[in-house]
Amino acid sequence: MFDFYKSFQANAKLAQDSAVQFGAATVNFAKAVTEVNTQLAETFKTQATEAYKSMEAFKFPGLDTFTKSTAKKTAKADQE
Repeated sequence: MFDFYKSFQANAKLAQDSAVQFGAATVNFAKAVTEVNTQLAETFKTQATEAYKSMEAFKFPGLDTFTKSTAKKTAKADQE
């Protein structure tokens, strides 16, 4: 004869075990995504810093005039 109580207990244990495994997988996935995002951010920051340093070393004709006028416009807009 089919025992409904034992079946219910077995299903409840299976559901609980599945929920625990799903929760652990979710935490591991979140950790992996966070680590990858951190690595990407560090890489982009390093690349941007290196690009800026190389731009400082290489002077474009007329770049100083453009950056000074842009800085003045930005400062003026910030004050308003």
